Amino acid sequence: MSLTLTAHPVIRRFLAASLFCALLDAGVTELLAGTGWQVHLARICGLGVAVLALYLTGRRFIFRDIGALKTAKGQPVPFGALVLAGAILNFALFARLLHVMPLPLDSFGRMTALALGAAAGAGCGWFFINMLLPNSAPVLSRLPAASPRRLREALIWGLFALLALGTSKLTGHLSAIYAYPKLEFPLNPADPDAWLRLTQVKQWISGGDFFSHDVPRTNAPIGGIATPWTRPMDILISTFYALFPARLGMEVRMMLAATWLPVTLGFATFALLAAAARRQFRHVQVMGIAALLLLTSVYDYTSPGDADHHGLLAALWCGVLLVLMSDHISRSAALVLGVLLGGMLWASPEALILSGAVFLLLGLDAVLRPQRAAIPAFTALGAAFTLTGAVFIEMPAGEILHRPLLDTLSVVHITLLWLTVAGTAIMAALFRVPMSAAARFFAACVLGAATLLAQYAVFPRFYLGPLGDADPYILQGFLPMVAEAKPLLRSTPEFASKALMVPALAIFLMGIVLSMPKIRAARLRRIIILGALLLMTLVMTLLQARWGYYLQPVAAIAVAALLPALTTAAKGDTGSWLRGAPRIARPYVVLGLAVLATSMMVRTVKSDPAPDAWCTTQLRHLVQTQQLQKHLGTEPLIIFVPEDIGGEMQFFTPYRIIASNYHREHTGLRDMARLRDAKTPEEAKKVIDARKIEALLFCPAGQKPGNFLFSLGREKPPVWLKPVEGLEFFDMPGAKPLLLKVSP
Repeated sequence: MSLTLTAHPVIRRFLAASLFCALLDAGVTELLAGTGWQVHLARICGLGVAVLALYLTGRRFIFRDIGALKTAKGQPVPFGALVLAGAILNFALFARLLHVMPLPLDSFGRMTALALGAAAGAGCGWFFINMLLPNSAPVLSRLPAASPRRLREALIWGLFALLALGTSKLTGHLSAIYAYPKLEFPLNPADPDAWLRLTQVKQWISGGDFFSHDVPRTNAPIGGIATPWTRPMDILISTFYALFPARLGMEVRMMLAATWLPVTLGFATFALLAAAARRQFRHVQVMGIAALLLLTSVYDYTSPGDADHHGLLAALWCGVLLVLMSDHISRSAALVLGVLLGGMLWASPEALILSGAVFLLLGLDAVLRPQRAAIPAFTALGAAFTLTGAVFIEMPAGEILHRPLLDTLSVVHITLLWLTVAGTAIMAALFRVPMSAAARFFAACVLGAATLLAQYAVFPRFYLGPLGDADPYILQGFLPMVAEAKPLLRSTPEFASKALMVPALAIFLMGIVLSMPKIRAARLRRIIILGALLLMTLVMTLLQARWGYYLQPVAAIAVAALLPALTTAAKGDTGSWLRGAPRIARPYVVLGLAVLATSMMVRTVKSDPAPDAWCTTQLRHLVQTQQLQKHLGTEPLIIFVPEDIGGEMQFFTPYRIIASNYHREHTGLRDMARLRDAKTPEEAKKVIDARKIEALLFCPAGQKPGNFLFSLGREKPPVWLKPVEGLEFFDMPGAKPLLLKVSP
């Protein structure tokens, strides 16, 4: 029977009374707020009047047919308790919306938050009456009940939303944005790429060249640096930017857009990840485990403010995994899969590795099941069309054929995809002819090799990789210093252990499942796909830690699907140690034990913090609170700052920098290294004069001992460097950064 919320008179009367009381609440709140009362105090009074009115209408109006609510054992349930629970949720949501969302404290903002809070309170009351007490009275027992599975899913979604939106990370971030430029702590993330992207979007929406990817105010005084970043994230940030009122100012609107966009991508990632896991094993605990794994992941690219493309790539990758988990991929689903892969390639050509793995899996499936041979062709077609359209957004049409770039979307990647379309189409036509599996495998290998050889004939440099045309200094001097480009096992023990916990658990669970005597063919196929992708992304992550945001979704899908399946069905000797725990809690017990074991292992290894960790926080505080403008003025001076602060310097200040933290700035990065490695004032002065640097802002504690910049934290600077006094810092331990003016 379909669910009709207002079918029974009791439910209709409850919702009618709730609506009346909400209007009464709104009237009292608006009356008091209009006379100058503080908005939260006015709402407490209005809500109090509404709660009293709803309680008084309970027995005589809402439950006049049944007298009162009762449990299945005949015990009365106090209606006042239900009303109070709904009121608490009502006011909590009201206060949170006014605090988190950019709602003005005017009539419209108050009424918007009040309406949403009242709806949540009424929904809470309806839930308790109609669902949790289905047999409390003969009349109510005949109400159509919603599916328990749907209710549990809604509850998990609600808990996920509360944990994601109600965290101090989000609320604190938003509070800081609204208080900007007065900050109690620096705004996150501590990643120059996110701030540099916001700077580029700000330049784009302020009337800059549509096709320009130039980085403003970098490589000073030479200039002329362009990023390899493409437009998908810029388009999303601009869309969110437009949702916030212009009265907030451009910087605040940009930061709000960068706050809510990653959170939105996080919800999309959760939905796709949970759906993919449930295609392997349909159990309500799958959603709960998936939510916990996502919320506790060490690769947190959906945190507020982190508006770089990593979160988008992770969400699209989860969409790809969802399609791959289907038992039978239709041609339309293959087109969607191609569009998702094309979107990943548009966001970053680094997705070529994953795209190649997906096409390899689809090709092997076509060899084993020749009736599915058209699926790789439709997938390639969807990706090729997506990238072909995207390139017209990235560069003028007249330049497309003349700009074969390797590290960003260009004709190079479009050519590869259309060659793939041709190769997979020929394969689909060939496989219509009856032939053995060995012959099909040989034909697929020949077509794959021909595609790669054709790409080599057109663009031989493609096989040098995206950094094939980069300056040698980038590979030899810059990348070894970038934390995310280092091998995972060279990270801190804490980070490496947490990053490997879920993949290790996934491999363990897959081993148990594969050792079972009977596995359905469809389930075995999905496990093999997950296992292949897990091993590939694990190797990638071990080589470079940054690939973890591709590894974690694969591992999370495997754990979320297999952990409930193996623990809730434990019988006999298998899982006997779990029999003391309720089945619903067993997956969480195992996951908790894994987290506990990881934490204990991490505690056995001490990792010393970076010597300039607190100093860098102080440095970011100086930049974000605009103290530099106070002491240096608003002219576009050239300032030396660490690469990791370059993005924030460009977003929060009008100054020019030497280089930020990405690979196309090889000339600036090389000169910054020369300045850091200078042993004497004379060596440093040569670089400063060549770059026309007018001020230096850095942490001496983070420099190499024995170098000139390190000595400035302990010795008196030369006469041509003048320290700037009066800087305001946080009250925290550790050395402070230095701000020095360069005399002519």
